[in-house]
Amino acid sequence: GGISMVTIVICNQKGGVGKTTTAYTLSAMLTYRNKRVLALDLDGQKNLTKMAGVDQVGPTAYSVMMHEVPIEKAIIKTEWFSLIQGSSSLFTIGTAIPEGVDRVMRIRKAIRSVKDNYDYCIIDTAPAVDVVTVNALMAADYVVIPAEANELSTDGIVAINDRVNDIREYANKNLKIAGILLTRYRKQTNIARDYKEIFEAYAKKIGTKLFSTEIREAIVFSEIPSVHQPVFQYQGNSSGAEDYNAFVDELRGSIESEVKVEKERARQRAFYIERKEEISARKKAKYAERKAQREAEKKKAEDK
Repeated sequence: GGISMVTIVICNQKGGVGKTTTAYTLSAMLTYRNKRVLALDLDGQKNLTKMAGVDQVGPTAYSVMMHEVPIEKAIIKTEWFSLIQGSSSLFTIGTAIPEGVDRVMRIRKAIRSVKDNYDYCIIDTAPAVDVVTVNALMAADYVVIPAEANELSTDGIVAINDRVNDIREYANKNLKIAGILLTRYRKQTNIARDYKEIFEAYAKKIGTKLFSTEIREAIVFSEIPSVHQPVFQYQGNSSGAEDYNAFVDELRGSIESEVKVEKERARQRAFYIERKEEISARKKAKYAERKAQREAEKKKAEDK
């Protein structure tokens, strides 16, 4: 059987770092690599929905989170992937969802019911760590943090990392930061190179990595929102297409090798448990045999 659906949240508390472009491009490129993809727009600004060229009346991520409709009813087929559209009501959902244990589990529960239909679920979030973003993190296996190579960007990462640690400790122990992705990168400038080193050190400190692919700054990204096409379709030989292709392969490589390692570990655990049971059964049998022997000898002695 295949591995179950992998859920990746694109997240940074700071806006304007290429979050939606990353969510959109990653979703389309995974589809292009024969993966079944569900994209979820959890941002009240609906940038991912707009980028995909979707503008329909109908159920949204808000409707799903409020339990107004089952998730299947909210899925829209776009040219490249299935999408659950965003809604401006997501901005105020914090006051609409009643307090309670299930408050931050709503996305996790919703996507669980369609996990056999998709290989990947990609979630775009608002530049805030609110109840919606926490719902996304509760549902996720991995977080990708797009960041611009500047000082302000490190603050956003600190905030996300703190939240990820809390969630990992109390609720979703499998949550991992897959890596930090440098966007709008200007290779030629000294400052970008300096910041790259700072980010590398910081990534190491929080137990993740800086992806070795940077997304170079390019005009093409300002055109993507209005052409409603992923960069590799719109301008296949642009630096943008090249960089995102490299990033998607790098991300997939690390996730899929991790899944393999996990499977192997599980196999070894099962094998170890089996052996342990076998050994303990053998020990019990031997013990019983010895006990019977001793009792027989005792009886013999008594009979004499």
